[in-house]
Amino acid sequence: MAQERVRIGFLGASLGGGNLGVRALAESAMKCVVSRWPDAEVTLLGTGSTEGSYNVELLGRTYSVETMAIRICPNVFLACHIFVLLLLAWIFRMIPSRRLKEYLLSRNACARKLVSMDLVVDISGGDSFSDIYGIGRFLKRFLLKLLVVQFGKKLVLLPQTYGPFKHAVPRLIGKYVLKHADIIYARDKESRDYVCRLLGREDVSERVRLMPDVAFVLDPKKPGTIEVDFQKERRQRNLFVVGLNISGLLFNGGYSKGNMFGLAIDYRRLIDRVIDDVLKRDNTVVVLIPHVYGKKGSVENDYEVCRQVYAGISEKYAGRIFLNGRQYDHKETKNLIGDCDLLIGSRMHACIAAMSQTVPAVGLAYSRKFRGVFESAGVETLVIDMRTNDEDKIMEEITRAIDKRNVYHEHLAKVVPGIQKMVLNTFEDYNP
Repeated sequence: MAQERVRIGFLGASLGGGNLGVRALAESAMKCVVSRWPDAEVTLLGTGSTEGSYNVELLGRTYSVETMAIRICPNVFLACHIFVLLLLAWIFRMIPSRRLKEYLLSRNACARKLVSMDLVVDISGGDSFSDIYGIGRFLKRFLLKLLVVQFGKKLVLLPQTYGPFKHAVPRLIGKYVLKHADIIYARDKESRDYVCRLLGREDVSERVRLMPDVAFVLDPKKPGTIEVDFQKERRQRNLFVVGLNISGLLFNGGYSKGNMFGLAIDYRRLIDRVIDDVLKRDNTVVVLIPHVYGKKGSVENDYEVCRQVYAGISEKYAGRIFLNGRQYDHKETKNLIGDCDLLIGSRMHACIAAMSQTVPAVGLAYSRKFRGVFESAGVETLVIDMRTNDEDKIMEEITRAIDKRNVYHEHLAKVVPGIQKMVLNTFEDYNP
């Protein structure tokens, strides 16, 4: 195997689309793979509706990453339809004839590609091994994992949050996938313990391992055109730059548009108060930092709500609050976050982009995933759960974090290099 080119498929990751956190996960996970297998052939499975490719710079080399469409749509006669592929996988398991299998593979390029895989890794967008975003979204991701299992491919679950499950059916389905995974990496202790309880077996501890989020190793990239650059002004005026990442999903009440995540506060009003309180400090500026882009009207679109907030407050704080006029990619956005002195964020991977550059991040949490990820860096006290804290308490904790930002920065400077080394060695002892 060491002399052959290892073929690796990726699930739950994308290098396109507007969710910069998902793109950060995809590229970071690939960096871990090529760190172990420099000549690996990487394919993104189930990404988009057509075949394509991306060129990605990883560890000083340019890799061509293919995408393979696996469709879930009304046209069940497509060769790349998930149910067609599942049927083929079932036939493969039932029939012993090698010649018939080869014939079937010659008729379906998607199945042929899947069979050629040495390993499939899954990251589920970091936090979608759960039904908190709805059962439909969970089931779509499950079908892709089921396909890999049915074709008999080795499946490694990369560091992510597992659970919680609100409903029995997704819980049983999740248990099935976990049972058939080769290795299960959890990015926090609570997820690791949850998996062990769900499987309910003593012998799973070797397969269930703790590993920080892979996005800690994403490389930042300075944009070609910089619209918001405070480095020169910061040195001249001793500015304190606060990045504020606003979640469009929370701003709009979730997919249901009715406080889907059970926040104890009015998120829109909280954002206004955060800006007002931060800008009461002398020599302070706020940079609005979207981490999810999307179609106009999408409930997930951070940029759209950032524009809305900026339009309503820019006159009041002229020259002290800023928003980029164009979309930055995941690496450019990380660079922008790295230019801040502190980040206040509601998107998990915006916070990771900060912490991985030793910038203290205050996590405005809507799920338990925040605490576990921050705990992996030893800064769990920077997580403020909006489901259990009122507005005054949240502002009190933000003030405390700002006042202690230098302490947190020094701590992160000590621990982040070790985290990054650990993540890059994810596959160090693994052979597919």
